[in-house]
Amino acid sequence: MAKRDNSKRRQFPGQHADEEILAVTRQFPLVLRWPLIWGLLIIAISLAPWAIAYSNNYNWLNLAILWMIINIIILIVYWLIRWISWYYSVYILTNYRIITIKQNGLFNREVSELTLNNIQNVNYQIKGIQASFFKFGNVIIETLSGGGDLELKKIYRPIRFQQKILNTAHKLSSTQTQK
Repeated sequence: MAKRDNSKRRQFPGQHADEEILAVTRQFPLVLRWPLIWGLLIIAISLAPWAIAYSNNYNWLNLAILWMIINIIILIVYWLIRWISWYYSVYILTNYRIITIKQNGLFNREVSELTLNNIQNVNYQIKGIQASFFKFGNVIIETLSGGGDLELKKIYRPIRFQQKILNTAHKLSSTQTQK
């Protein structure tokens, strides 16, 4: 059995030479529930003409089947776009900064970053029954520059990510103080 080469490190575009990825997270998969619910509703609506035509032997049964197939194809494309948007939206914590990559659809990507030196405070919030049950919430990062808070929304176990950010920022500030 061949061993995997662990010398390769994870990388992302724009990564500095001495930068190390400490954590990568994304939104909790439960955020995909609304596209799923809407999709199931669309399936139910697209099946209605077929069910009526089939049960009453109407001559527009073929048209109803075509309508159903078109709706299902559109739905699959919609679900795929929503999944791609979720999968490629990530939050990256490195030893120098926090990078947020937000994918909106297929052709729109927003990337922002915050250096750990610019962090004033890091809080987390778990709000609601679903969030408490599934252990997801928001991490709110306040900046020194006053340029607005950076909010990492609906991530799994936000307290862990908050602690990683605080520990990394503390290590960075203590190494810079020693220099």
